[in-house]
Amino acid sequence: LEVDSARASVEHGNSRPTQHFTSIFNTFVLMTLFNEMNARKIHGQRNIFSGLFRNWIFVVIWISTFILQILIVQFGGYAFSTKALDIDQWMWCLFFGIGELIWGQLIICIPDSIIPECKKKPTVKPGEVEEEEEEEEDIEAEPSGIPSEEETAVKGQILWIRGLNRLQTQLKVVNAFRMGLDARYDRDQRKSLSAIALKHRQSASLDYADADNSVEPAQQQSAHEMDTIMHQANR
Repeated sequence: LEVDSARASVEHGNSRPTQHFTSIFNTFVLMTLFNEMNARKIHGQRNIFSGLFRNWIFVVIWISTFILQILIVQFGGYAFSTKALDIDQWMWCLFFGIGELIWGQLIICIPDSIIPECKKKPTVKPGEVEEEEEEEEDIEAEPSGIPSEEETAVKGQILWIRGLNRLQTQLKVVNAFRMGLDARYDRDQRKSLSAIALKHRQSASLDYADADNSVEPAQQQSAHEMDTIMHQANR
């Protein structure tokens, strides 16, 4: 393909995209795409293109994948670790991809006689096929078992008991959930009452302290006035 080998650059830790690995990647994808054509026929048919355009989903997916592959190879760059190929390299990749169609035709030419017995699919004789079909018809012709009234009543009782058990279980779950909520509400209410009482005691103690502080200056003032009067009387 006239492409420089990229093994040496990889061994030296160079991770740049190269045409060498891009050609390998492109060839692998194209071989897979053309092998999808071979996979359309699995019973030894040679014309793999018969009925191709009746399956538009396959055609659209195949063409979309091919166009996407061209875009990835030519414009992928560092995002897809690819480097653009020239027209000659693309022709070589297409050559190997189309070779899958030729390889599929060669595989069809291999006769079944040279395939080992263990690899062959088990064959069924025409007489055996008719017997199997008759047995299937007999089985289908047999009437299906219709349940009696007693079986229907028993099944109804079983369903009723199951429904009742489920209802009881659901009621237990609801009651347990409600009890948990009630206990949590009582706990929160007690905490709020204790907080209110504590706040009330703190406010009462603060008021008492303020009252004591206001009385002491008045007593000191009256004592000072009495001392002044006694001093004047002694004079």
